[in-house]
Amino acid sequence: MKFAKDLEDNLVPEWQAKYLDYKTGKKKLKAVARALRTVNATPRAPAQPSTGGSSRGLREAQGDARQSLRMFNGGNGSASPNAKTPLISVPENRSLANAASDEEGPLQDAQDFPNYGSFVPSPPGHPKPQNPPALELPDPALDPADVRPANQVPPQKNGAGPSAVNAPKQTGSAYEVGKTHHPLDHRHSLPLSARKLFHTRRTVSTPDGSTPRPFIHRLLTTGGSLQKRRGDLTPSHRDVPMEAYRVLDQRQEEFFEWMDEELKKIEDFYYEREEAAHERLQALKEQLHEMRNRRLQEVFADQQLKQARAAREDEQDSTNEEDAGEHLLNGSNSKTGLTWYRPIQQAWDAAKGASKAQYDKHRKDLEHLKSAVPVPSSQRRFEERRDFVRLQPSHEVPYRQAKRKLKLALLEFYRGLELLKSYALLNRTAFRKLNKKYDKTVHARPAGRYMTDKVNNAWFVQSDVLDAHLHTVEDLYARYFERGNHKLAVGKLRSKATDPGMHHDSAYRNGLLLGAGAVFAIQGLVSARGLLSTSDPVLQTQTQYLLQIYAGYFLVVLLFLLFCFDARVWTRAKINYVFIFEYDTRHALDWRQLSELPCLFAFLEGFFMWLNFSRLGSQKMYSYYPTILVGLTVLFLFFPAKIIYHRSRTWWLYSNWRLVLSGIYPVHFRDFFLGDMYCSETYAMGNIALFSCLYAQHWSDPDRCNSNHSRLLGFLTCLPAIWRCLQCLRRYFDTKNIFPHLVNGGKYIFTILFSMSLSMYRINQTPQLKAFFILSSAINSTYCSVWDLAMDWSLGNPYAKHPFLRDTLGFKRTWIYYLAMVLDPILRFNWIFYAIYADQLQHSAFLSFSVGLTEILRRGMWSLFRVENEHCSNVGRFRASRDVPLPYDIPTSAKSSPRSPSYPSPPRKNQQSTTPSPPDPGLPVASRRASGADLERATTNASDLSATLRRRGVPPRTVSETPVQRGIARVGTLMAEAHVQDFERRKRPGLVSDEQALHEADRAHGEISSDEDEDGEEEEDGLVDRSNEQDLRDAEDLLTGRPDPAGTGS
Repeated sequence: MKFAKDLEDNLVPEWQAKYLDYKTGKKKLKAVARALRTVNATPRAPAQPSTGGSSRGLREAQGDARQSLRMFNGGNGSASPNAKTPLISVPENRSLANAASDEEGPLQDAQDFPNYGSFVPSPPGHPKPQNPPALELPDPALDPADVRPANQVPPQKNGAGPSAVNAPKQTGSAYEVGKTHHPLDHRHSLPLSARKLFHTRRTVSTPDGSTPRPFIHRLLTTGGSLQKRRGDLTPSHRDVPMEAYRVLDQRQEEFFEWMDEELKKIEDFYYEREEAAHERLQALKEQLHEMRNRRLQEVFADQQLKQARAAREDEQDSTNEEDAGEHLLNGSNSKTGLTWYRPIQQAWDAAKGASKAQYDKHRKDLEHLKSAVPVPSSQRRFEERRDFVRLQPSHEVPYRQAKRKLKLALLEFYRGLELLKSYALLNRTAFRKLNKKYDKTVHARPAGRYMTDKVNNAWFVQSDVLDAHLHTVEDLYARYFERGNHKLAVGKLRSKATDPGMHHDSAYRNGLLLGAGAVFAIQGLVSARGLLSTSDPVLQTQTQYLLQIYAGYFLVVLLFLLFCFDARVWTRAKINYVFIFEYDTRHALDWRQLSELPCLFAFLEGFFMWLNFSRLGSQKMYSYYPTILVGLTVLFLFFPAKIIYHRSRTWWLYSNWRLVLSGIYPVHFRDFFLGDMYCSETYAMGNIALFSCLYAQHWSDPDRCNSNHSRLLGFLTCLPAIWRCLQCLRRYFDTKNIFPHLVNGGKYIFTILFSMSLSMYRINQTPQLKAFFILSSAINSTYCSVWDLAMDWSLGNPYAKHPFLRDTLGFKRTWIYYLAMVLDPILRFNWIFYAIYADQLQHSAFLSFSVGLTEILRRGMWSLFRVENEHCSNVGRFRASRDVPLPYDIPTSAKSSPRSPSYPSPPRKNQQSTTPSPPDPGLPVASRRASGADLERATTNASDLSATLRRRGVPPRTVSETPVQRGIARVGTLMAEAHVQDFERRKRPGLVSDEQALHEADRAHGEISSDEDEDGEEEEDGLVDRSNEQDLRDAEDLLTGRPDPAGTGS
């Protein structure tokens, strides 16, 4: 696999702009290679066509040589009287035969060859023997600075050939690695036939001088003596102009300057992320230590209370026994005189005193450990007598909830460290690949100088802080959550991502189920068409309502299928929807696996439609097939066994539970996204009322259940908008930001008015209600269309690279954005058909289904761009891991905690180092999330990006010249970034948060969908219901027995 493809598949999508731009590096290397070919290309005269002959290479050589001689000597083999250059002198001790066989020999006199244009005959004389080719390597090239006097003859090597010249010296600069010094450096690196493919044609240069030249030089050049081409001439008179050398040096310098910029970018980002990881690890340590201390206090307090209660019971029992003994003694003295009981009583008193002394000693030890706050005696006696347990105050965090949150926080933090380590490894590999390609292009010796001098000395290569953090997290997880089992902790921490290409079985099942379901559904519709034209009115009415029920079920399945299709598009576009929806990365389903659920439901619907409208079974079963379909669907979704994607079904059911209780739970991305999905399922929501009414009345009067009689149907169509409005109010309660939460809530108020007015108009058809319906629908459609484009999709920026889009785009093709901007408002106004066909009170079932179908298609398109926009926001903030809220409110010091002595610090700017300087540690880290106070502050880091998601360069913004332009830019920024507040958990600083609601919400269902949920219930119960001795033993181990793996103490 090509490394560029491997890099694209394995990089973190949110950090793509901070990776080495490998494709740009390859382009710059190609520019260097082109400049090098230009330098190495030897100019020669235009080639002439040649015809037949037995030796093509010799004929071409003779033709080139003859053409050159004719041009230099006036075109006829003799010197021209006006020639500015003397004739080329040819030594007499060499023959043409030697010249033909020895490429290093000079030419004979040009007069021996008659010139007939491009036809050059074979040389006269007897056939010359062919010498075997030389096996020695070609001579090294000459340095331009190595110039000999004009009268000096180059020394011959074994009596023939050019002189050997020392190779140029290697310099210490990485920019000089493999620098070409002369066009003859790589003259013999390719055979003659291959060199002709790369040589360019150049203007003929004029020779002046009489020094003989070797055969190969005069064969492939158009003039000029060896001495003048070796340095006696000015750059403008050389065979290869010096401009080619300057272009080559410029291309190499640009390449290395670009490499330095990329290295500095990677260094800064890595150091920034490493500092953020260090601060997060310190916060997690403090949280874990706080959880340990509070748990110890709870254990010791409970132990002390139990011991005090046991001691009081023993004291009461002993008092009762004393009274009984005294009564017995008094009776015995007065009546029977039994004195043998006194020693037993004394022994009993001694044992009681010893037990009390032991209890007092143990109590003092507990008080010494400060295990509990002293409680007044009157309150203690009251608490001992009561038969109930008082709940903890709202500001106290339950141990189980804190443990669950910190476990999830450690898992997410470990995943972030893994991503950062992968980032460093991929960039190091990219630098090595580019350096290797450069060395291969310019034949640099020694190879890998840039890697040795700069990359290997960079902080992201040499730093071992990340590995130390990984080991620390593993130790903390094993100590606090796995009872010291390091192997089990590592297995749960490390991600288990599956290969995205190994889902052929799921694809096969999807195609089989979907195809079979389509066949059954088509056959069922054909049968239903025949039943609608029967003469039986009861059967015809039942068929109409059955089709409406199946239509509502179909729209639900269709929306599910569209979501799976969107997941496929997001996967191909490298949009991290798994992170956006907060799926568990170790158990997240691929889009092909996820598609098995709607394909199965589609098959069930088609099969039951065929059974129903084929009228199989008794007449009573004809109208009850939908109940079997709905029952099987509900049973499948609520099936408790851990099979058939149990985790995904649990996640979906819990998301629906959070949606039903909107306003109580904090709003996450999945909450409002699912609510918007239900807002488009108004047809299916109305079918719930229709389905309930029909079967509640046993199909006795179906017309009483349609939309012009049922008020419950209108309420159910309004219910999704009510849920979304409550979510907006909850977001306002958390952040106290009017915009965008209350403004967004106003949009759903108009959606409620739209559904309510439509239901009222269907029940009571009056002109006033019709006008109210049209007005509310028009306002709602306009409101929602503007919100979709400007807020949910963040489009409409006139200053973007692509007008009216945005700077960062997740999809490569821009035309789909413009198409969506046109289709969304059109589909938002699909209600207009209700106003056109106002004379139909019921509105035809086909019209209602068509309007519902268009809304489902529009919602599928909206989902595609909504998640893409959220991903682009994460890219702008380089947010690749969840910032899990921590359970305890621990005040942090103003000064950041210093690094541990075991963690080395990176080189500073004032140190002599070849690595780029890391950023100032005082700068804000990029992991900060946007709050509702100032949206422009949240986009500070995003505005500094110079590259978009797909390396499409964005031109720098020009400063607005007018106040109007500045105002438009500010409003655009606010609207483009306000969508990130729909689901953020972090509340505005300084506000009193509803912690109790958050605790109750998290207590209702666990946030972790991992292996520990399967086998951790026994462990959780054991932590609470263990014996007192085990609690004390664990407490003492936490205090003294186990060392702190972080090395910081509690």
